[in-house]
Amino acid sequence: MQRLPLRNLGQLNEWCEEHGIQLTGHMLFEEWTNPVGVEGDLMKVFREQAIPGVDVISNYGYSQEAYKVISSSAYNWDKGKVMSESFGVFGDKTMNSIYKSAMDQFAKGINLIIPHAVWYDDDPQYVTYVPELSYRDENYGPHLRELGDYLARSQTLLQEGRHVADIAMLYPIDDLEAAFLFNGDVNNPEHANYMQVSELLSLTARRDFTYLHPDVLADSCTVEGDTLRLNNAVNFEEYKVFVLPGCKVIDLASLQKIKDFYDAGGKVIAASQLPYKGTNPEDDEAVQAIIEEMFGVDPLNPPASTGPVYSSSSNYSSNYAADMAFDGQLGETSRWNATDGPDQWLEVEFPEAVTVDRTVITERYDRVTGYEIQYYDEASGQWVTCCTGDRLGAGKEDRFEPVTTKRLRLYISGVSVNSVSIEEFEVYGGDSGNLALDTTGLAPARENA
Repeated sequence: MQRLPLRNLGQLNEWCEEHGIQLTGHMLFEEWTNPVGVEGDLMKVFREQAIPGVDVISNYGYSQEAYKVISSSAYNWDKGKVMSESFGVFGDKTMNSIYKSAMDQFAKGINLIIPHAVWYDDDPQYVTYVPELSYRDENYGPHLRELGDYLARSQTLLQEGRHVADIAMLYPIDDLEAAFLFNGDVNNPEHANYMQVSELLSLTARRDFTYLHPDVLADSCTVEGDTLRLNNAVNFEEYKVFVLPGCKVIDLASLQKIKDFYDAGGKVIAASQLPYKGTNPEDDEAVQAIIEEMFGVDPLNPPASTGPVYSSSSNYSSNYAADMAFDGQLGETSRWNATDGPDQWLEVEFPEAVTVDRTVITERYDRVTGYEIQYYDEASGQWVTCCTGDRLGAGKEDRFEPVTTKRLRLYISGVSVNSVSIEEFEVYGGDSGNLALDTTGLAPARENA
């Protein structure tokens, strides 16, 4: 038997173009911080599709961190449509959740929502995942025509044309590829915060942006005055701010383009870990020199951190480890999540003794029913309670008599259900800033005079 040659995605797209078909589809686990083990370079995958796509079939908010990666792929390679396969396993019978998901997707660049309504077995009356998004469902059925009109009208307005954003962010694929190990534990490196920064921009600052792929940044962008310009025929974009997310490895050509933008008066912001390695070992020294010149920080010897942070446990993945509660970021994607039950704790250790008198804690899900702020007394070798409380919630502030210590912790004595989840644990003394903010590799925004 003659074996047919394997055809890659680009060849499939070429065949579709020859036959008047627009190729679309999505990949698996687009929401993973590091997609290398599944897709390789996720943004480049969509260079080879007429319509980049994402899977949004689960509950409201699922995969939302990946929306901007997919839509940015379209912006990078001048494509006018961004598809999502939505609603198939939503598990929520309210139309409100459907509209919330659609508006969230539209805000992040998706403009072609394809409802994935049902999985049948042999008998259509049995639906594998309910509720069924069809006329048969008593909650959805009466509203589907109205939903269809809303989607059609919105998408007609949003498709094609030019995306406008004055903020660009590096898609750190070189760093993600360098961190990948087969069967290794560093596939989602803790410093890889590009999705968290994305959510911070989108949901907190309410500012739109575009991820720039390193190839596009180096080859398709030019510096014109204090503006970085993406030179596409239709979707040209002009950026005044460039965000460098946490990464250790960066392509030298990309970094040099960022430096050219900085030298011309552009604003460059580093969001935690500064890069100190090139994609080629011979580029390391040049990378380090450029970073130190732009940020005034030696990336091999960054400012002192708060010291180690610890927790009694962490659940799900490294994305919810203890350090996520000390990164200065709020939101679903930046939090410590313990395993189920009470008797959990979250601790920060300082490089040297500090005097503290106040904490501000932001809890996710409002499940805590009892807690204590405790400091470690070196003389007795015991944890001593500073204050106690019943509920945390968002931005709970506790003041107490000043104590001097090297270790402070939040001890959870009770939860109403499941597990405790803390977005941020802030510690203050007098008029100090947040003493528990992890500043390892953190550099401030630098602007030219």
